[in-house]
Amino acid sequence: MYDHIYVVGNGKTSRANVEALIDDYIYANPELHIHFHYEKVMSEGQFWLKSYAEDKKVQYTASSGSEDLGVKPNSSSAFFLFWSDEDPEASNALVLAKDLNTPAFDFTNGLVALLAVEGATVSKAPEIPEQELVQEPEQETSDDTIDDLEDPEEYEEESDPLYSAIEYIAKVFAEAIARELKQVLNK
Repeated sequence: MYDHIYVVGNGKTSRANVEALIDDYIYANPELHIHFHYEKVMSEGQFWLKSYAEDKKVQYTASSGSEDLGVKPNSSSAFFLFWSDEDPEASNALVLAKDLNTPAFDFTNGLVALLAVEGATVSKAPEIPEQELVQEPEQETSDDTIDDLEDPEEYEEESDPLYSAIEYIAKVFAEAIARELKQVLNK
């Protein structure tokens, strides 16, 4: 058992799976400390684990963004990753685990051991130049403009012949159905 687990990633799993997998660790090691790390907001799995840890009165800390996780090499710690192949947070944590010689486990798949590929490196999000961060102001739409677009008389003037033909056919069918219904109801 590990004294410190670092929980990272956005992979999908169920709340029951999260609680079942961590329950053994809490039972076997009452001194367990959980460290949550996330980019901007906790993932669904991390949130469930945090709630469960609070219920069981397990110590935990949380960090976000580029804060250092504080993992000590060869300590009694492990990474529990909410793994997804498309999640750079989990991939980066797996590379960090390899660099620190710390085991990593897949929280979405029964805590199966994960191994980083040789030569894998931590990926960094590209920095966007300030010039490209400029946002164009939204154009305001007044209620008058919307009313003008919904004016039926104006729409009829702009309608094309195909629309007129479809409208005519619909009226013919509606009249025919109405006649048939009258005959059936009069019988």
